[in-house]
Amino acid sequence: MVLEDWMPELNGVELCKRIKMYEREIPVIFCSGAVTRQDVLGAAKVGGQGYLAKPIYTDELIYSLALCDRRSSEAFEIFS
Repeated sequence: MVLEDWMPELNGVELCKRIKMYEREIPVIFCSGAVTRQDVLGAAKVGGQGYLAKPIYTDELIYSLALCDRRSSEAFEIFS
């Protein structure tokens, strides 16, 4: 699952927390055009497996999704 971190009503971190309450093993990759260290750390703390900085290129997304398919839920990586 790919989540935009900065959304109008509910940010990606909060949405990820809610998703993980019901399905802990679902892989989540965050993305945003305005990436801060705090955003990345927050995403990692709630179980995100990666964080892509916009603009996102197709090869980065495919690579990230492939990594999620092979990793545990504790793995985390940032691409920018």
